[in-house]
Amino acid sequence: MVAGLSAEQALEYIRTTAPDDVIDAITWLIEEGWRLDRTTGGPTESFGNLQAEFEHLGNRIWVIRDRNQWMLNLRPHGHRQFDLDVVLDAMAGRADWSGPHAVREQLPPDVSWQEAIPRAIGWIESTEDADAILTDTRRRRRQSLFPSTREVGQ
Repeated sequence: MVAGLSAEQALEYIRTTAPDDVIDAITWLIEEGWRLDRTTGGPTESFGNLQAEFEHLGNRIWVIRDRNQWMLNLRPHGHRQFDLDVVLDAMAGRADWSGPHAVREQLPPDVSWQEAIPRAIGWIESTEDADAILTDTRRRRRQSLFPSTREVGQ
């Protein structure tokens, strides 16, 4: 069931506002059997924010537009939900998030969603303790990028 915009309206809104890679990834998801399950927001929402939730075989993907930035969260069946950038950072063993961080239209920057989605889901499904690894990566990333979130004593 789609709440908010109809599936057709949400997809049209995405096609007219999203970067090409986001459009290509959504086209690929639909071709692979994912269905748009639910939406919130759209053109009348403040900043044009949108959340579109796709489902396939118990797996979920959220395509999110927040203040003109597009991002993707995923939750393979039986796992917790994580940002695509956190999953890719964990896959790469990234431990340093220092450096300049420009505001980009699509996150993670310079990553093809269509290529990254199957790799990310496959890694989560095949990695023992993936949820614990991802939770730790998310915590360390957040603490590095937003020092005010550091816990007292660390």
